[in-house]
Amino acid sequence: MKYFLTWEEAFKSGVSLVGGKGWNLGRLDRYGFSIPKGVVLTALAYDEYMKHNQLEELISSFASSITLKNLDKTDVKNRLAQIREKIMRRIPNS
Repeated sequence: MKYFLTWEEAFKSGVSLVGGKGWNLGRLDRYGFSIPKGVVLTALAYDEYMKHNQLEELISSFASSITLKNLDKTDVKNRLAQIREKIMRRIPNS
């Protein structure tokens, strides 16, 4: 399985493999719209990245504690920033 797909491959693969944005860019390219050259990162690549860096459980446990009432609280925003940093820096759950 490839992790990166061209616009054409993304369109042929479908939303479940490349997500809505990647599929729609592939669709626009297919129908002749001027789309900059690029690639789509597959959902499989994302899933494997999250598993390898032990981020699935961290995100899942935190997500279950978020509600509309606490979404704007400082501690929630800080925790989201920490998770974002871990994803960007490939820091395993510590």
